[in-house]
Amino acid sequence: MEPSTAPRPTDTSSTDPAPYEQGDALRSAFEDRDARAAELSLADVLDDPDGWDLTREEYWDWVAHLIRAGRDLDRQLNEVLHKAYGCSTSFYSLRSRKRLQQLMAELGRLQPQLRDLERDVKELALVIAADPDTPNTDADNFTMIVLDSANQTYDRAYQLCQDKLATIQQGWITATNMFLSIVMLIVTILFWMEFWE
Repeated sequence: MEPSTAPRPTDTSSTDPAPYEQGDALRSAFEDRDARAAELSLADVLDDPDGWDLTREEYWDWVAHLIRAGRDLDRQLNEVLHKAYGCSTSFYSLRSRKRLQQLMAELGRLQPQLRDLERDVKELALVIAADPDTPNTDADNFTMIVLDSANQTYDRAYQLCQDKLATIQQGWITATNMFLSIVMLIVTILFWMEFWE
């Protein structure tokens, strides 16, 4: 009997990128270079820009890693945004309220990664500005575009979750006020019926 050639189900949780931390793109871009270059920090570059001695290809490799990280973050934020769009704003939908709170927590988990990416993009711009021999790659423009896109997606997702939670909360307040009004009306009617007897 021949072995089955049917594809095995893949674990989708393992396909999610690892959380981004400050310096990840730089470490990834220069992991094949010597140890000294891999350990250079922004302070080293500002003190001695020639110490990097980066070629055009090496700058583009750094940029490519930053763009890839930015796109991964933007994709995750877009998923949160689409899930938020799918949540109902009906005040009685406890599942939607819980889901929106979970999405807010997920945004809270992604926000530090976005800030770390922002710092790395600024670092690239500073390195380019500090090195007079940097090839003209317009690298910081490309990374800023990706960063702006991720920031806008984050802002939209956060605002949508906030607005929907506020709508649900307002619905609860309105429903509670109506209930209290009805109760007060019934109590008033009973009181007057008792008074006129």
